[in-house]
This record gives sequence, structure tokens and C-alpha cells, in this order.
Amino acid sequence: MSTLRITNIEAKADPSSPTVDEKIKLTNSNGDILVHIDGKTSGITTIGINTTAGNIKFDQNSNVVVTGIITATKFVGTIEPTSLEIGSNIKLGNAGVITATSYVGDGSALTGIDATQIQTGNTSVQTVDTGSDGHVKINTEGTERLRIASDGQATFDKGAVGGANQVISRFQAESSRRLDIVWHDSGSLMGFNTPSNHSYIFKTNGTERVRISSAGDATFKHKVSIGDSYTGGEIVKLGKSSGTSYLAHYNGGTANGFIGHADQLVSGGSATDYAVRATSNLIFANGATESVRITPSGYAYFGGYPTTHTVASGSPIKVRSGAGAWGISIGMRSINDFAYIGFTDTNGTEQIAEIYSQRIGASNGHINFSTNNGSGSETRVRISNQGEFTNRSTAYCIGARSIASSSSVNTLYFGAHSSSSLTTGTITYEVYTNGNVKNSNNSYSQLS
Repeated sequence: MSTLRITNIEAKADPSSPTVDEKIKLTNSNGDILVHIDGKTSGITTIGINTTAGNIKFDQNSNVVVTGIITATKFVGTIEPTSLEIGSNIKLGNAGVITATSYVGDGSALTGIDATQIQTGNTSVQTVDTGSDGHVKINTEGTERLRIASDGQATFDKGAVGGANQVISRFQAESSRRLDIVWHDSGSLMGFNTPSNHSYIFKTNGTERVRISSAGDATFKHKVSIGDSYTGGEIVKLGKSSGTSYLAHYNGGTANGFIGHADQLVSGGSATDYAVRATSNLIFANGATESVRITPSGYAYFGGYPTTHTVASGSPIKVRSGAGAWGISIGMRSINDFAYIGFTDTNGTEQIAEIYSQRIGASNGHINFSTNNGSGSETRVRISNQGEFTNRSTAYCIGARSIASSSSVNTLYFGAHSSSSLTTGTITYEVYTNGNVKNSNNSYSQLS
């Protein structure tokens, strides 16, 4: 094989004829063109070109194989790469997959894509709008579970439930912080549920207003109005089918008042009786003014409770008027076990009158009337247990005055006897308003 070494080949046209083609042809022994260089068209015709490193190859079938990177201003015609990457954001794969950081445009010119839904298998998110019923719905496993209607109403559909406390919807923050909407029972009731021992809390304006503990205890932080627009009768129903049931009122964390059935609040009380119990005094008021007070000892005070009074401490009922001390005391004294009604001066410093009756002792069954002339209380009148009337005084023992005129003959006093009646009997003695005296044996004119 011979080798031809040529340092330079130059085809140069006649300057006087610049349009003459400048060409170089290399042929083999059969006259086949191996390389044809046409200076006029700047073209190269050859069977194939191989670079020394083999990075670029031009074969006889007009194929160009480039192992390295092609940098071009523009490609025209059909390109059929097996994989094409444009920068680091777009990749065209050989399985029909396009990967990109973002897409621009409305996609209206794309085909084979349903712009109304995102779907994988039989699970999809779909938008529907036929003009007036636009809505969004979510389907899972071929069944609609959530729909947001055109008016904003969201409907969750759990479908058929298998039993009570089935979760319909769940709001969750962290795995243990959640609120469930549950199917309460086999009927048509639904409710809310919290897991484990968490409380259910209602807030308004960022502040807790109502709390329901896991044990079912409800705490209201502010005023509660019940039955404001109710037109029926019974507004509140308290109690349970069995066991203790009463209403307790707390102040500073301590229960001071109770209302409920007597068998639950009072020793020996009946289940059919209703009781009001206080840890201290039980007070009734008319407006803001105290009217009645019942002390833990069982004493009843009517008209208020002054800080100063000298009425006997054994009186369970006390009555006063206005802001003064006790006017009337009714009760039992422990001394010889007697009942009394006492009358006190307006200053509450001295007992001015008293009616009492002893149950035991020498005066058993007598009714006594006492007064106070400034020197202390003293018994003035007694009706004995036999009906005897006795009085004692420093002046008149018995006085009687009639409103009839002196000329009228009306009975001023009379005496009668009967073994069975207080209203009927035989009159044996009479004193008249005109001064005449009469007994069953004699009649006398006016005494002088």
C-alpha cells in the first residue's frame, strides 16, 4: 500500500472568473467519489467521517453519532432521541413520561388528559360544573366520600357502619390529639368523641367557655341561660334512675348549699320529701333584704337577723319588724321544759311581757302571763291546769269597763257553772253596768 502525504491542497479560481466552481474530488481506482469538496456550496460529500477519538461518526446512511455534547443554535426536522434532558428541570423519558419543575399554560391544547379530575385507579378528585351545580368530590375505591357543594356545604359520607362509635370524620394534631365525629349507636344519632382521657373543650374569642371531661363532668365558665324561649312547662330535669342525686352550690371550691331528695341530704329523710340543706344558716330574702333565717340549731328568725337581742336563746322562732330587735319570740326553754311567747322592747334589751306554760314541775300545765314594770319580769296572771284564774297586782286585781251607758242594764260580770261546757250553764251571779248585783238567791239595787 502506498502512502501519499500532502501538506496543502488549495483550489483557487481565476480572479477574473469568480463564479467558476472551486472543487476537489478524491476517487478510488473505480472512479467512485471518496470525498467531494464543493467550494461554491461549502459542502462535503463522503461515504463516512470518523474522528480520531470516535466521538463523532457520519455513516453512509446519513446517520450522525455523537458521543459527547452537541451545542447548536437550532435543530430543524424530526428528532427521535431515546431520552432527552433539557438542563436540570426537564427530562423526556423513553416511556412517555415528562418530568418538569413546572408547567406553564392552560393545557387546552393537550390531549389524553382529563382536566376535571386527578385519578389513580378508582380513586379520584373531581370537579363538576354543568352551569349551576358546580361541586368538588373525592372518591375512594369507587365510592364518593366527600362533596363540597356550590353553596360551600361539605358532606362527608362514611357509608354503612358496622356498629356503635364508628368514626365518621377525624380532626387530628399529633397522633393522640384528635376529635372524632362518630356514629353513636345503631340508630340515627351521631356525636363527638375524644380519645383516652382527653376533655372536650368549647372556646369563643380564644377563651375556654365549656369543658366536658372524659368522665362526663361539664364545667361552664360563665352564666348559663336555660329555657329562655321555651313555651312548655318543665325546663330543667335533674336526677337519675338510681343512687344519689342532688344539686350542689359551690363557693370558692366548697359546697355550701344542697337541694335534692331528703333521703340523700337529711338523716332519716324520706325519698318522697324534698330538702334544702346549708352548711351554715339557711336564709330567705325578699329582694336583697333578708326575711327569714334558719340557723343550724333549728331556730327560725323572721324579719331579719340583728346582731343584738336579749331574747331567750331557746326560742326557735323569732319575729321582728323593720330594723329593730326581736318583737316576738316563740319557743321552748330548757328550764323545766316550758313553752313561751315573749315580747321584747324595740331596743332588744329587755323582755317586757311573756306568756308561758310548763310541762313539768309544780306548775305543770298552768298558763302564766308575766309583765315587766321596769323592775324585772314578774308573773301577774295564771290559769291553772284545773281552770282556776288567779291574778296579782299592786292596784286593781280585776277591772272591767263597759261601753254601754249607765242607764243600760247590761251584764258586766257573771258567774255560772256547768260540768261540761264553757259556753252554757247556770248563772249564779251577775253584776250589771248600772251597779245592780244579782245572785241566784237575792237581787240588790245599786250599791253605795
